[in-house]
Amino acid sequence: MPVFSLLALVVVPVLVGVGIVLGAVAVVLTFALVAAGVVSSSVMIGVWRGQAQAGLRAFLLQLGVLAGIPAGMLCAWIGTVLWQEIESALVVTLVAGGLAGALGGVVVALMLDFVAGRVRRWLGAPLEGAKRRELPHV
Repeated sequence: MPVFSLLALVVVPVLVGVGIVLGAVAVVLTFALVAAGVVSSSVMIGVWRGQAQAGLRAFLLQLGVLAGIPAGMLCAWIGTVLWQEIESALVVTLVAGGLAGALGGVVVALMLDFVAGRVRRWLGAPLEGAKRRELPHV
């Protein structure tokens, strides 16, 4: 019997460590695939529409949603922990927080896109004026 417990004391930590490493690798691969999907879909939208601004807009919207979902879930969870009068299930709270965060992320992304468009027009205005002027003929 002591041999089996000694064997268990050696094998169990190794298996737990292997499980943690495999889980970390799965998380990193998932993150990499999502990041590659966001970038590639934004590039494809830009190519399909023929405008880099459309690709940038799609990139901002996707990042807004991806950043807003966990932020909304965290805020909803913190809100229910701090305000104990809300008696709802944890899953309902996290789903509602995720949806609200995604909506907030879309709003922030659209505002960033609007500001970027205004800055681009503001910086491009002197260049357009310079293009219209004709040089005097000598």
